[in-house]
Amino acid sequence: MRATALALIVSLSGCAFAVNHPAATAGIVGGTIGFSTCEIGTDFGRHGACGVVGGGAALLLGGAVLLATLLGGDGNTILMEKDEEPLPEPPSIDDVPPADEPMPPPAVPIEPSPTTPPGTIEPLPTTPPATIELTPAAPAPTPPPT
Repeated sequence: MRATALALIVSLSGCAFAVNHPAATAGIVGGTIGFSTCEIGTDFGRHGACGVVGGGAALLLGGAVLLATLLGGDGNTILMEKDEEPLPEPPSIDDVPPADEPMPPPAVPIEPSPTTPPGTIEPLPTTPPATIELTPAAPAPTPPPT
């Protein structure tokens, strides 16, 4: 009954409890899982032994998280490095000038070919196919008489 009340209180407080107290959260979760799996594995017959298993799991996991929090400094469980300066924001599609503004002229002037009128596509130059001269093959050797 007490475990149910504790689980209810922790669940009603939302994630704020877990964020503010990671060691207690790890201990509660580890103890609950250890006790529950022990009870299921022993067909709910060895409550004392399962209590020891659940308590051991809670102490081990909660202690490990507490130690990591204390050694991590500033309440962080991982090493946090401060960014020297934020990265510049990449250009946006909104930075493109609107269509009603004139586009700047191209760097290289585009001039049509003088041999074709504007709007036509110049055909590719064609070359005659290569010719291959065929010479008669030498006659096949005759087999020696046997």
